[in-house]
Amino acid sequence: MDLEQAKDEFEKLLEQIDPAKSAEFILWIQRRYLTANCAGHQVAEAHHKMRQIAEYLRPIVPGNAVLPSENIIVPKKGENADCDPATTVHVDAFLYDDEAIDELVEEGKLSRSYCKACGSHDTAPLTFISHSASARRAEFIFREMVPYLKDKSVLDVGSRLGVMLYAAHAFTPANPIIGVEMNPDLCQIQETAIKHFHMEDRIKVINANVLTIPDIVASSDVVILNNVFEFFTPEPEQVALWQFLRRTIKKGAVLVTVPSLEDSLKNLQTGIVISEWVKQRYVTDPLAYSFVMDHEELTELCSYDVL
Repeated sequence: MDLEQAKDEFEKLLEQIDPAKSAEFILWIQRRYLTANCAGHQVAEAHHKMRQIAEYLRPIVPGNAVLPSENIIVPKKGENADCDPATTVHVDAFLYDDEAIDELVEEGKLSRSYCKACGSHDTAPLTFISHSASARRAEFIFREMVPYLKDKSVLDVGSRLGVMLYAAHAFTPANPIIGVEMNPDLCQIQETAIKHFHMEDRIKVINANVLTIPDIVASSDVVILNNVFEFFTPEPEQVALWQFLRRTIKKGAVLVTVPSLEDSLKNLQTGIVISEWVKQRYVTDPLAYSFVMDHEELTELCSYDVL
């Protein structure tokens, strides 16, 4: 069968598929054949590197990925106000993907539920939260949500363990890639990983409050805000931080946030009119969109062009 015959047969096959399932079928082809065989060794190497970094960091970081030097603030408003410390489990999504969590549960090192009345079968699910992005989320941002980053800079505000920095280094040519993190212990962990995996050529970590580096913020082409303030900063300081970002991020920059700006700002009196600041970007590739629909964590991602 020659190429033209193969095309004809493929189109005939598509015509036989329920239209509601055609996107899912194309996505399966992409995952089964294109990603595996046509994406090139660079993507495979990037995936492998991200896994290696996560495995390297696991013994360095506490199981819940919250350091003794951190002060976690439970939100009193919004969707995360139900994160009762007694029934909330911190599991870092970069260090432990779904498969790794399942292994921890099977080994008895982690539970998915708690007993509401000791000794009974009256149980309820624990609340799982992560202050880091997963490798899947970070990869999706840099492969599907931002423009080609040659000669462009990336800033991750509140870089924690550095997953966004590592993904930007692995999947893009961005330079420089800067993480700003207030906690010196988290900065040290990032520096250790960066040195171990030879990423000093493009990554830099700054131990500072983002308010003190306006020049870097103003020069950044992509700014990442992944669960950045809510669990770590009192509400009045959150207001000041958002107002600073509104004033400082340059026109034409791309802003990537989790959660959306609308959700982040709705309980804060910032005076920011979102429609005057940014215009939302959308994933238009049907295959990428289908991938989002398959993974709930990706539906939380939002990106914006700064006006």
